[in-house]
Amino acid sequence: MNYINAFLIIVATCCFAGCTTPTKNELFTTVPPHVTESDAIRAVSVAATKRNWQVRQIEADQIELELNHRGYHALLSFTVKENEIRYTDIGSSFTPDPIRLLNGGSMPASWMKNLKKDVNDIFYISPQEQNSIPTTADPIVEKLNSLKSLRDQGVITEAEYKQKRKEILSEY
Repeated sequence: MNYINAFLIIVATCCFAGCTTPTKNELFTTVPPHVTESDAIRAVSVAATKRNWQVRQIEADQIELELNHRGYHALLSFTVKENEIRYTDIGSSFTPDPIRLLNGGSMPASWMKNLKKDVNDIFYISPQEQNSIPTTADPIVEKLNSLKSLRDQGVITEAEYKQKRKEILSEY
């Protein structure tokens, strides 16, 4: 198959499989009445960390999430205000990898759907269970994020990443 055919398949995949387009102040989800703004932003942070997003706290009611995966670089800003979580795409880009896409590569729209599901699930777990979920301030999360960054940059191989990740997780 030549590159033109691969390009056309990629374009068709993006059009029909749910690629996201840049957004500004898009409603992500509503916050239930029993959840405070700080707990809502923490829920986004916890859910994002669980799905290997890099999380940066900007303000008490705002975080940035970043993910580099399968040729897609996502950079999103999330804010909580008046019982809503909103997000803005502040620098996402897509560099298609024809082989991965043809073999069923994930599309960003599904990432947002999964993240939203996880956040809403966190809203309804008990405070005791929430306290047991690691956040970005936890040493294990910081180690795993650093390790992932090394892998994504090509400093370590996938096999080295998996071995070291297993070692880190066995410490806790």
